[in-house]
Amino acid sequence: MELSRKEIFNRTKHTIKLHTNRQLIRLLEATQIKVLDFLFFLNWEVDYIKKSTIEEHNPIIWEAIHPIFFMEKHCLRYIDTKHKYEYDPRFTNNIYDSFIIPSEERYKQEFPSFSEIKKYYSEINNKIKHFIEHNIIDGSEYYLIMLVITHLHMHIESFIFTNQLVYKIAPFCLSESINANTSGIIKLNFVDIKGGNFTQGYNTKKIGFDNEKPCFKKEVPDFSVSKTLITFHMFLQFYLEGGYDKDELWSFRGNIWKKNNDIKCPLYWEFINKKIYINYFARLMDIETIYNFPIINISWYEAEAFCKWKGVRLITESEWEYLVTNGSTTLYPWGDDEERLYKCNINYSNKWITSVKSNTEDLNNLNGVEQLIGNCWEWCQETIYPYDNFKIDPVYREMSYPFFGQKKICKGGAWCVPDFMITSSYRNAQMPDCRKQFIGFRCAKL
Repeated sequence: MELSRKEIFNRTKHTIKLHTNRQLIRLLEATQIKVLDFLFFLNWEVDYIKKSTIEEHNPIIWEAIHPIFFMEKHCLRYIDTKHKYEYDPRFTNNIYDSFIIPSEERYKQEFPSFSEIKKYYSEINNKIKHFIEHNIIDGSEYYLIMLVITHLHMHIESFIFTNQLVYKIAPFCLSESINANTSGIIKLNFVDIKGGNFTQGYNTKKIGFDNEKPCFKKEVPDFSVSKTLITFHMFLQFYLEGGYDKDELWSFRGNIWKKNNDIKCPLYWEFINKKIYINYFARLMDIETIYNFPIINISWYEAEAFCKWKGVRLITESEWEYLVTNGSTTLYPWGDDEERLYKCNINYSNKWITSVKSNTEDLNNLNGVEQLIGNCWEWCQETIYPYDNFKIDPVYREMSYPFFGQKKICKGGAWCVPDFMITSSYRNAQMPDCRKQFIGFRCAKL
């Protein structure tokens, strides 16, 4: 049951405002540009854009409307109570509520046209901007505005990997060439980390979700972690040594998934004239040119099997957070300097993953562990569960609880994640068979 407006505002009134009204408007406008960049270049008249059912993803036209519907339902209708206007029945109905309409029903709907969707988005965005321009924003209003902006960026990431999987049409903003790196193959090296006590979970001023709260004290034993993310070259050795054929390397569930889906190699690997190419949208890249790039589009099961083959394990969530916070309260691996975030591969700036050799030392953690922030998400060992004394979010109530006990934790963000979402405590989580997202991994010694 949804909470009343009064109860929502009571629970969120202490939210700390980190942006001025002008900054909030700029963030809304920048987000709108990104949505248009990554979505609305598609040929919306092509039927498969509307109806494709590959790998049970959302129809992209449904997903174009869903976060706008989310903006209206979970922000505009709560903050702008002075202005009464009619609901638009083409958009404000249960068709676009992801926890009311089942996935299989989303393909059977009659969708509005591209121009109607764009107009709807503009109207909702403008109404929220108008409210910001003419009001002093309180903590609850700030929370709701930041929630819907963050939710939009989650779906921009989804637009990108769905497009890569299904439509294979590179957005104009991603059409530039990838900067390959062919010099010197990175080896798997480990860094010894002295354990200790630290505060795990939400402990920053940035927006946080219910699954990150409350924070708590955690003791981490000594451990050794890979200095870099696992690269394409490292994973290629697992493939060449028959890793996909050796059932003993795979867990019980991993073997079932592998056999039922006839998994022989990572997603997007193609074999032409005895050479391996990686498919980036419709472009084929020789794997040799990206040997030092972090392996991505890897399921948790594949990462687990690689670790078994190498005699190591996946890093734990607590270890990952300990590395990022340096066992203290630093916001980022390098400390508290937020300006360095702009050097990381986030904010869509590099248009894809980059070489692990492209990292600069001033982005490492204090022990020299590299690229903990950005480039690609990192699988962790654990299944996601709530922390003790968990309280469900008063608005985005389905953010976490339906997936506890099912999904595996991912940390660190990726090249297609905005900087304001990056925190040590942010808990992304995906099903262990997920391969379409930009997820890689690093490992730790047993």
